[in-house]
Amino acid sequence: MQARLAASSTADYLAKVVACRTSNTGIFAIKVFPWHLRAAGLDLDGLLAILPGAKHLIHLSREDVDAQAISALVASQSGVWQHEQRMQQRLKYRPLQIKRLRSRLQQSADYWQSAFADRMCKPTAITYEALRDDTDAALRKIQSAVGVPFSREAIGLPELPRVALSTKREWLQRWREEAA
Repeated sequence: MQARLAASSTADYLAKVVACRTSNTGIFAIKVFPWHLRAAGLDLDGLLAILPGAKHLIHLSREDVDAQAISALVASQSGVWQHEQRMQQRLKYRPLQIKRLRSRLQQSADYWQSAFADRMCKPTAITYEALRDDTDAALRKIQSAVGVPFSREAIGLPELPRVALSTKREWLQRWREEAA
């Protein structure tokens, strides 16, 4: 994406992303993992300093780290990270990769907890499960946090396909049986 936007620096890249991804209601959202920050040479404070306007942190987490690790493995093997992508290859159960991904995801969760504590801030917390099970309620919670009215239709929220759901369920059961 940085190459597509012909960005010359992290700050230039973020400015260009903000320019092209800000909604007509003035809302800009970005999903950030700690490894994104490290790759950009930033921490949370550095990122927030670069982004314009008022900031409202929404912390999206997943209750089931095992399921999250398996989803990440399926995404990395299939090449499907966004809803418009199509699966590129066959999937293979790889317990060592699940273990590594699980560790990385736990480190990510620890990073955010520490970063929020260091800043003495309490972001609006939403779990993946709550977003999946009651999207409208999760969106109302976000709307309340940011203070800008919007509707699901206005933001053009697509129905997101669940990639390889039966495979994920099978692998999760297998992972848990092997761990027992």
